[in-house]
Amino acid sequence: DNRRPASESVIVATKILPPYDHESISNSVSDCLKRLNIEAIDLLYLHRWDSSLLNPEVFSSLGNLVEKGKVRMLGASNFTSEQFRKAVGLQKEKGFPAFRFIQNNNNLAVSDISEDLIAFCDEQDISVVTYSPLRAGFLTGKHSRGVQPGTRFEIIPGVQDIYFNEKAYKRLARLQLIAG
Repeated sequence: DNRRPASESVIVATKILPPYDHESISNSVSDCLKRLNIEAIDLLYLHRWDSSLLNPEVFSSLGNLVEKGKVRMLGASNFTSEQFRKAVGLQKEKGFPAFRFIQNNNNLAVSDISEDLIAFCDEQDISVVTYSPLRAGFLTGKHSRGVQPGTRFEIIPGVQDIYFNEKAYKRLARLQLIAG
């Protein structure tokens, strides 16, 4: 077996998408371990909320992966405060391994980190990780004349509505004024 453990100074994190069921979760983790040639995923994020998370069997499957040492820690990504509270409540109620991280979008134009979410995470000793500080160049002014060809905004057009709106443009203008 030539699979290597992750370095002590590096945390290997990855995400899985719904559907969240025993087979999909197990297959996603096994495939990831093989692709990365590692023994365990340090941090496994559930990429987004899905109603299947209301099924305790999902958390049982995740717990089995933790118990077997294939996953060391669990996290959630792109959950609202309400969704995260539901999931954490179910984990606690059933005695499953708890989320230790939440990862949501957070930058000057758009933030999915609410005060309620921060307070809840503080209470539960859950770390908050953010992503997209410059949002694929939106906050650098790269797209001030519209979506640039070949960029993430062109490839994933659904994300455009989140950024290309009056509120986000006002925040960008303010940032540019201050930075200038």
